[in-house]
Amino acid sequence: MIQLYTPQRRQEILDYIGERYAECLYLYIDFMKYGDEVPFVKLYLQTKDNKITALVLQYHQGVHVYSRDGDLNLQELVQLLKKLSPSMICATDIIIQRLAAELPDYIPEYGFIGEVKKVALHQENMAVIEPTDKQLKDVAQMMCADEGLGGSYQVEELTNQLVERRSSSFGRNYILCQNGKIVCHAATGAELPTIAVTNAVITLPEYRGRGLATQVLGTLC
Repeated sequence: MIQLYTPQRRQEILDYIGERYAECLYLYIDFMKYGDEVPFVKLYLQTKDNKITALVLQYHQGVHVYSRDGDLNLQELVQLLKKLSPSMICATDIIIQRLAAELPDYIPEYGFIGEVKKVALHQENMAVIEPTDKQLKDVAQMMCADEGLGGSYQVEELTNQLVERRSSSFGRNYILCQNGKIVCHAATGAELPTIAVTNAVITLPEYRGRGLATQVLGTLC
């Protein structure tokens, strides 16, 4: 059974995730930040015998799926995802593998979650700054030009998300410019007082291999 989240179930959601939030970082942080208070975030609960088997959080055009015990109803979940028609679906590799067979229009990609424990700034003479709103559009264009990083976004949509995250203290951006051109960027894509997800670390191809991303990411952290 698929149900929309109601505030009465908040503690149930938190108990379900528990200390395993690394398995569903964006879902967890978006839920903690927004709950059901904004129109661009919706949380769905899949239940069996009134117990949660999966969570599906929609943030704008992206969706994050989480099932703590892997006991989700796959066909029911697929029906919901087809209805939502997201541009991107995030989940652990086991869930993605199960969804891939049912959603052939999506191309599976796999990565890793890592924890930043320390950073080192080796070239402090580099001027890493926070971008203006206009520069955030330039950042969005740079990200969208990279198929692996921004291929599922449109420039205007991504620009609006970057501006909204920053204005609501939910994300920070740093850039490095050379000759008036943005050549490197790093951001927090979702942020709480106790945890943040770094993302969108990108350097223009012709400027790679110079340690620029290390400097920008280090400043961000």
